[in-house]
Amino acid sequence: YYFVLSPSEIRDSSAVAASALSKVYGAPSVQFLSVLILISVLGAMNGMVLTGPRVYYAMAKDGLFFGRFTKTGKYGTPLFALLTQGLWAMILAWSGTYEQLFTYVIFMAWLFYGMTVAGVVILRRKDPNRERPFKVPLYPLIPIVFCIAAAAIAIDMIFAAPGRAAIGITLILTGVPIYVVFQRLNGFSQSKS
Repeated sequence: YYFVLSPSEIRDSSAVAASALSKVYGAPSVQFLSVLILISVLGAMNGMVLTGPRVYYAMAKDGLFFGRFTKTGKYGTPLFALLTQGLWAMILAWSGTYEQLFTYVIFMAWLFYGMTVAGVVILRRKDPNRERPFKVPLYPLIPIVFCIAAAAIAIDMIFAAPGRAAIGITLILTGVPIYVVFQRLNGFSQSKS
């Protein structure tokens, strides 16, 4: 971007990739980029619609979520979980702008990406003899650099949009008491049997 655009053009642009593309290939290229982004969004949305409800279903099957989420439809799909996720998506869509929702999601996603990679590093230290089918090149440098980058992105978002970051954290933290309650209920029912 800095090769094609000046720092002031980058700062003033609301869509840096589109501005750079337009400057190099002309205005029609921006429409092509928009179509590619739309296809990517639809693909990601499809993946979330297919996997999200199945996570709720699996949690309910394990006794870590409301039993109602184990209910399936005629074809074995987790119908109640699908409907609930659809309702939650509508509530989120009505609650703010796309940019606000995007900030909540991206902020929390980068936190979880960083924690996931850090977890891999910790597990490799705790269990160094376990067979691993894939070895990361330049390990542990690449995972550590990734964790630092993920933390930097999250911290930048906290400073850039502290209210949105707080809402994102609050949304995630609402799951902690629910998880604790179900853990205790699940532990209680297992100790009785």
